[in-house]
Amino acid sequence: MKCIICSKEVPKQYEWRAGKFCGRKCYLEYHKAKKEVRQCLYCLKEFEVFTRNKKQFCSLKCRYEKAKKNGSRYLGVNGYWYIKDNGKYYLEHRFLLEKHLKRRLEKNEYCHHINGVKTDNRMENLRLFNGNSSHSKYHSQQYSVMPINKPKAIVKRWETRRKMVNKRVL
Repeated sequence: MKCIICSKEVPKQYEWRAGKFCGRKCYLEYHKAKKEVRQCLYCLKEFEVFTRNKKQFCSLKCRYEKAKKNGSRYLGVNGYWYIKDNGKYYLEHRFLLEKHLKRRLEKNEYCHHINGVKTDNRMENLRLFNGNSSHSKYHSQQYSVMPINKPKAIVKRWETRRKMVNKRVL
């Protein structure tokens, strides 16, 4: 096989990597052509990114700072929505449940998303547990029966959980 950049023979050690390049230098040269320079929407710093990438910020910090600055709601690194109330940010699903119950949630109370989607904060999708033990018991019962007509992510999570439980038993 020949390198697609310099037409040299590809060494045997690189053949298992699709065999397109003779070494790192040619690999980087090939991918360098597919990059472009963009300007961060928050700090206006320039950064280099692949053209196929939709990235608009130079870092996650800039992305979240822009979200906080623009509005009262942003998607956190952990996958949950945060909402601003009186200058302080709260987890949106806990905040909505508190408003629904008309009281503050205690620290040992857990707000659970029934369909498993962290960003789905509809009231019919939220369930309150009084402690970690009841929340864990719910999950262990849920994984004992195969989910039917559920999204692929939930089925995959169920299969992974069953494998883990079977390993512990054996």
